[in-house]
Amino acid sequence: MTKQNRITIGIVIGLLLIVGGHSLFQSRHTITNPSQQHNKKINSTEPAANNNQMKITVNNRTIEATMADNSSAKAFLDWLDEGDQTLTLEDFEGMEKVGNLHKQFPTNDTPTNTEAGDLILYQGNKFVMYYGHNSWNFTRLGKMEGISATELKQLLGRGNVTVTLEHN
Repeated sequence: MTKQNRITIGIVIGLLLIVGGHSLFQSRHTITNPSQQHNKKINSTEPAANNNQMKITVNNRTIEATMADNSSAKAFLDWLDEGDQTLTLEDFEGMEKVGNLHKQFPTNDTPTNTEAGDLILYQGNKFVMYYGHNSWNFTRLGKMEGISATELKQLLGRGNVTVTLEHN
């Protein structure tokens, strides 16, 4: 075995130990203040109860979205705090609209079954609005509220659509 191979193996083992230790810390972390238990979730993919909201404007209609409680959604909202973002989303497979973010975000991929209204981060650099169903390893960003699957599909229409994202 060459010296470079031994170094590479050492680095990989070290990274595995760091990731494993981080996971162990998260699984043992508890919240001691009962009033915080309702609002805090560690590394959750469910929408947060702490009112992290985003506005999505499509074809002159604004939709509220509740963001997930994970590092991806937090980074996404921090990005929106720098200014509103306007994206062009392309239709894909008659179930989603996808747009390039031109920026890499942290991912929290888990096996996910999407439904209409889900907001997904794909490959760390693509924003996806679902109006249909899909199953894959995705990072959940949030969920649109107050709009049915039928209304959403009609609002998004066929082909490309321009959306503006804003952190409330």
